[in-house]
Amino acid sequence: MRDWTTAEYQRLVADGFFASDDHLTLLDGQVVEMSPTGNYQAAAVEFVVDQLCFLLSSNEYMVWSQHPVVLSNKSESEPDIAVVKARNDYYRERHPGPQAIHLLIEVADTSLEKTATLRQLVRRSWNHRILDCQPERRNN
Repeated sequence: MRDWTTAEYQRLVADGFFASDDHLTLLDGQVVEMSPTGNYQAAAVEFVVDQLCFLLSSNEYMVWSQHPVVLSNKSESEPDIAVVKARNDYYRERHPGPQAIHLLIEVADTSLEKTATLRQLVRRSWNHRILDCQPERRNN
């Protein structure tokens, strides 16, 4: 199979080459189909986002949830959660890249295959198996 660059992949997305409801990511030059997010996974992601927003209430960082990040010239993914350097333009012109990414979090309920690939591409990552915990929202 042909390897794609992030620039080529972004052009295909912008030109509408893929359906808007396709769950795709670019990992190591390959376009990979991802599983849709289930209810339990979505709840776990929102729980972690809420906690991070509370803990990181500064102008230094942004909690970037299920939005694209560029990991290399051949990898662009939409991790469940990324903590990225804050920018006034909210990355309007380009996705956060390796220098802006402080932390990636993948919440997995079935397969850790994507997480393992992401872990190889970034220095700071954490994955959370949602089958092993029961997220609870605390109202303090």
